[in-house]
Amino acid sequence: MPPISAVMSRFRFGSLLVREDARLNLLLAAVVAVYAAVVYLVAYGAGLQAHANYSLYSSAAQSVAGLSLVIFVIGYVGHLALVRRVPRPVRVIYSDVTGLLRDPVVLLNGLWPLLIIPIFMSSFTSFKSMIPVLHPFSFDPLFADLDQMLHGGVAPWELTHAMFGSPFATVAINAAYNLWFFVMWVFLFLQIVRVYAHQERVRFILAFVLCWLVIGSLFAFLLSSAGPCYFGRVVLGVADPFAPMMTRLEVIDQGFTATGSYFGVWALDTQNLLWDMARSSETHVGSGISAMPSMHVSVATLLALSAFRIRRWFGWIMAGYAVMIQIGSVHLGWHYALDGYLSAVLTVIIWWLAGRVVRSVA
Repeated sequence: MPPISAVMSRFRFGSLLVREDARLNLLLAAVVAVYAAVVYLVAYGAGLQAHANYSLYSSAAQSVAGLSLVIFVIGYVGHLALVRRVPRPVRVIYSDVTGLLRDPVVLLNGLWPLLIIPIFMSSFTSFKSMIPVLHPFSFDPLFADLDQMLHGGVAPWELTHAMFGSPFATVAINAAYNLWFFVMWVFLFLQIVRVYAHQERVRFILAFVLCWLVIGSLFAFLLSSAGPCYFGRVVLGVADPFAPMMTRLEVIDQGFTATGSYFGVWALDTQNLLWDMARSSETHVGSGISAMPSMHVSVATLLALSAFRIRRWFGWIMAGYAVMIQIGSVHLGWHYALDGYLSAVLTVIIWWLAGRVVRSVA
């Protein structure tokens, strides 16, 4: 039997963790609540109440959580069987899971973010769909000129198409780019269930929320732009400098379509779908048009920063993926290169700030 002092020490440590987790969870809830309230007030004040929908991601979050759980279990079984060589890995998992479910701290830490993140993302999409009305796209010509100036007088898309312009490379980039949604949600879910990581876990979730709030909402509103793929639709009276790029993408896509291939430049259909939704003033999962700054690059950068805290090799893999996302965002016409550069810098600042805030609150 352990001495009473040891038992009391563990009890005090557990109580400290409960109080620490409670403060961190309240911090997350406060940020989300304030953001959701601001979005509603903006929608109400601008007469855009139809855009405000706080349940957009409820079913999507459930599906992602279920899929992520399956991936986690498969990976854990593989780790137990191949790395630790446990004779009965399923029994070990059952014991671990039942032990976790009996821990109220685990339930609180695991369920709380799962409840508030879908509300937050629904608030974000609601606000994003309102940006063209609140602040019509006006910075596309400036960003196109800055892009060319920063790259020695050459448009960045010309550089990516010179290096990765083959049909196979373009389709591969598009496939990897589309995986971003899956990678983001799975990484987020796995961070949420890292209930014993405490400060590192909350730091990631807080930084994740702040990236969407600061970069994807505030800066997107202030620097309202549609992106290269929509340049010809929002900037009238001038020649579209991105028309040759879009023509190249369409030719590549038609080549795959002609052979009956499943693959193609999927970005083209997605861009048209988003444009149609924007014109109809409908708010759906993933709807809204905003180029500057790039949330694809921001989130990919955040995943890399967090991955380095888990394993260095994992961090390098995610850093490589972030670079690929930056290339793909330009190559497929979604973003100006400057969008990604600004996003990466702001994300690093937010990651640092989130660390300071979490340590202060804890």
